[in-house]
Amino acid sequence: MTAEFDRDDDVFMLETERILLRGWHEDDLHDWIAMNSDPEVRQYFPSVQSPEKSVEQALEFQDELVSTGFGLWAAETKDAVAYIDDRGKPAILPPATFIGFIGLHPLPAEVPTDISYEIGWRLTKEVWNQGLATEGARAARDYAFGIERLGHLGSYTTADNAPSRRVMEKIGMHLEREFTHPTLPDAQKDCVLYAMNRHEWELTNQGV
Repeated sequence: MTAEFDRDDDVFMLETERILLRGWHEDDLHDWIAMNSDPEVRQYFPSVQSPEKSVEQALEFQDELVSTGFGLWAAETKDAVAYIDDRGKPAILPPATFIGFIGLHPLPAEVPTDISYEIGWRLTKEVWNQGLATEGARAARDYAFGIERLGHLGSYTTADNAPSRRVMEKIGMHLEREFTHPTLPDAQKDCVLYAMNRHEWELTNQGV
């Protein structure tokens, strides 16, 4: 590929109990492309994503991490993760496996809000329902409010995306508004925006 990947010295990384949030590596691309070709992973999107678009996105995410200091970090397991495979058999993801992204990203102009940044995530289905999205999203939230001192954060999804809405609620966000997305297909037009401000985060951290 190109030199834009594999620049760990240029990327601020976050670490949780089970996840490393780091820069993007060339070796991530195979699994990233496979994720975006999976209809289950793309259930709440208009369609699956082409390999070319996936590579383009990964480069954009890496460039943002290097230039801004934060963004949509590549997520990597720290330890082995057990899961049930497509045949219903127990399986193991080894340590240091790429599992998707978690982080911060500018909210699209189509979302009706003055909040600048959202928390976003997309993880491979092998690690769903294990609390990893919530764990990583909390780390991104704490970085945004504690280090970058952002005043507000949002997160949006389609109204019927119950798993993502649960993550938003678990990290302390509240439903800000329902809205109609102007550019999505009819099946995804009904969307919700969740939000949290730094004062609410401070109260949460104080156990209030």
